[in-house]
Amino acid sequence: MAHIGWGWTMERVGLAFDVSISTVSQACRRMEDARDEPTLDACLDRLEQCVQALPGWKDPRRERGQPSPAGAHT
Repeated sequence: MAHIGWGWTMERVGLAFDVSISTVSQACRRMEDARDEPTLDACLDRLEQCVQALPGWKDPRRERGQPSPAGAHT
């Protein structure tokens, strides 16, 4: 979620959670595969919406001039 939902690089996610980039990459792949389950996918979509509704939240992709990926989950 931090990588796609917040637009963080894998390096930044690794630093935030004190894990290697390879661990972050593996976790992203696993979550992408897990999102094939509709119930989990819907739950994570809702969680992303809640985070984005927090006061002061800004889409980092828009700040960099990039469009937010619709439905992208990697």
